[in-house]
Amino acid sequence: MEQFAANGASPAEVLKDLAADAQAVQWQEKLDEMRRKIERLGPINLAAIEQFNEQSERKKYLDAQNADLTSALDTLEQAIRKIDRETRSRFQETFDNINQGLKRIFPRLFGGGHAYLSLEGEEILSAGVTVMARPPGKRNSHIHLLSGGEKALTAVALIFSIFELNPAPFCLWMKWTRPWMRPM
Repeated sequence: MEQFAANGASPAEVLKDLAADAQAVQWQEKLDEMRRKIERLGPINLAAIEQFNEQSERKKYLDAQNADLTSALDTLEQAIRKIDRETRSRFQETFDNINQGLKRIFPRLFGGGHAYLSLEGEEILSAGVTVMARPPGKRNSHIHLLSGGEKALTAVALIFSIFELNPAPFCLWMKWTRPWMRPM
């Protein structure tokens, strides 16, 4: 009666809900089976709900961090692509302008002939630049096949074409007139 009172029930209500063929032995077996199932589950972690809430908050924080990093990575990749496009464009424009200047200045220094720049490689940003020159009376050749004076005049033509594109505030030109004045 104490248990009925503690649970807020009356024996008449419980009997009314019981099946007509209910037996105490069957109920005891069901009760024992439920106890075994509960024991197999092991001890109950009462802090599990609190731990779950903590881990849920941590997951939300990490998800937000991941979203921020992904967004930053996308922004960085876009910036790299933009810089790469601009670098390619500016390099090609600069290369073309210097090449035109070299084609114009070289014949003036040599009194004829022609010179040009060529890119060696498929990728414009990693390609090498080759100077091809043909002084008057010679065949078209790589700059390494020219004499020392021809190399020097070709280099001067290249430097002047670069200076035309981006003039320096001043240029120092030294002429060595005495052998003892030359740098060691």
